[in-house]
Amino acid sequence: MERGNNVAITWLRSIKKLEIWLKGIYTPEGVILAINYNVDGIIISNHGGRHLDDVPATLDALEEYALITAGQVPIAIYGGIQRGSDIFKAIALCAQHCFCAMLVVIQYNAQEVWSSLSGSS
Repeated sequence: MERGNNVAITWLRSIKKLEIWLKGIYTPEGVILAINYNVDGIIISNHGGRHLDDVPATLDALEEYALITAGQVPIAIYGGIQRGSDIFKAIALCAQHCFCAMLVVIQYNAQEVWSSLSGSS
């Protein structure tokens, strides 16, 4: 499986000159593999695991993974952002990017946000 993933990333790089980020990194081993695959960034996400008792919060995993990357690859966080202070926590724990679309949608009327994004009235 590891070799197949590396082949896929190499192939993607050969056909497109875009950055390649891996989403869904949620184990220390996954972080190490992403570094070894020479990706442009990783997106730490627990895929909605917040609903499961035995899955740590995304912010809790961030600090450990930042230590593993040691600045070798940028880190983004997806999930666990419920308020503005969570963004500051993520930044303090070494995230370079935070995805928080649901925060915006929840804080504002979801229909108005969708209308603005889609260009409809």
